[in-house]
Amino acid sequence: MREPRFTVREAKAEDVHAMLGLWADTPGVGLGVGDDEEDLKRFIARNPRTCLVAWKGGILAGAVVGGFDGRRGYLYHLAVRKDYQSQGIGKALVAEVLDRFREIGARRVHLLVFTTNQQAVAFYTRLGWRLRQDVLVASWDCEQEKDCGC
Repeated sequence: MREPRFTVREAKAEDVHAMLGLWADTPGVGLGVGDDEEDLKRFIARNPRTCLVAWKGGILAGAVVGGFDGRRGYLYHLAVRKDYQSQGIGKALVAEVLDRFREIGARRVHLLVFTTNQQAVAFYTRLGWRLRQDVLVASWDCEQEKDCGC
């Protein structure tokens, strides 16, 4: 009997534990400040249309969270379980979230990938994403660094 195809739908609060587990088990996905159940639930509540999960046979096969700031879309933590890779799940999640960004008015979408995550870099390059060399990412940890020197 043929294995069922996957289903992509909007992420829900009850998916958060499985999503965090998937990301923790995926090499190259960096979890840090803001990547806990409470913060992820809040992110999904603020961005319900662009946080997606892919289920296959009752198992979370993939997930991506996208945020929209009113101008740009941002993709975070796209991951597909190792045993479900190369089945079109990652590509389907990206295509769906991009369609949803277009619907809500995003004209450009950015994503962050560790330079050491060559599998992800290759995946996005195959899909036509352009690697940028003209910008840097700078981060500020509000919980650790109280005084910005301003």
